[in-house]
Amino acid sequence: MLFSSYPGDTELQGYLKHAIDDGVLSLATYVTTFLQAARSPDLHTVATLDLLCQVALEAHYRSEMAPIGSVVSFAETPATILNKIQDAMALLRTTYTLPISPFHQLNNSASQLTALLLSCVSDFSQISNTQAAMLYTDVNDLLTSYQLETEIRPMLETFGFSLSLSMGDDVKAAREAQMIQSMQLSMGKTDVQGSDSDIITFGLTFHEWVGYFFRTRRVRIDRLQIYQRGHDYGVGSTNDAVSTLIAILRWTAWTPRVFYTQLLTTAFMCLAQNPTTSSIWRIFIVGRVSTNSTRTRDDIE
Repeated sequence: MLFSSYPGDTELQGYLKHAIDDGVLSLATYVTTFLQAARSPDLHTVATLDLLCQVALEAHYRSEMAPIGSVVSFAETPATILNKIQDAMALLRTTYTLPISPFHQLNNSASQLTALLLSCVSDFSQISNTQAAMLYTDVNDLLTSYQLETEIRPMLETFGFSLSLSMGDDVKAAREAQMIQSMQLSMGKTDVQGSDSDIITFGLTFHEWVGYFFRTRRVRIDRLQIYQRGHDYGVGSTNDAVSTLIAILRWTAWTPRVFYTQLLTTAFMCLAQNPTTSSIWRIFIVGRVSTNSTRTRDDIE
């Protein structure tokens, strides 16, 4: 409360350090209270947030203890720890909305604190689907929207992957569909607005490519070898796929921006609508759609 009136005050910071060192205030309680309070705009100054992060980081490193036992108490449940992580990710997101200061490395401090909390999670079996879905959305938002520190990005990627595994297919499909809808609404503010949304053309093309691959693949069970080859038509033929995409571009007369918007939106819509083969669609999107789209762009230029 005092920091809102005296932003970046080092004497208040010293008081907190002394309270933790004397044992009047446990570090775990301080971290919980700080991360919850950091959601308030009253504390959204670079100096204040950096000083408060440093209190936690310095106390942890002075203790020479593992994160569980210092920033997180032994008695905390996995659900409580995940609440802390959600607050920490909210703080991390806030740091990228504040102006850069030459005197404070807030992004680095918030990333270090988030990393310590992420290292405390090992059991995802007790996480509810609702909490997992909320955290999964927050993780993806951070990974896709901000240039994160190199130390925290792989930890968040691993955390997001673990959350994905803990959720059922129905929850993942619903979450992905919601993300696609949000993406469409945000894109509607650009030159896509006013154009017809066509997911049928690309949808039929993508299903034909992926379906053709399944119908024509060869499997050798007798020697425990699996052979899969690209064919003259379908997902394995880059030249024919690029030709098809260029033909669609010329037929629709879309601008390149609208064309790629419809292409990517349809690809992720197919992913959300096929939860039982989601791994195949992910491989298709990353390995083939991106490659063919790049080749299409080069040919257009």
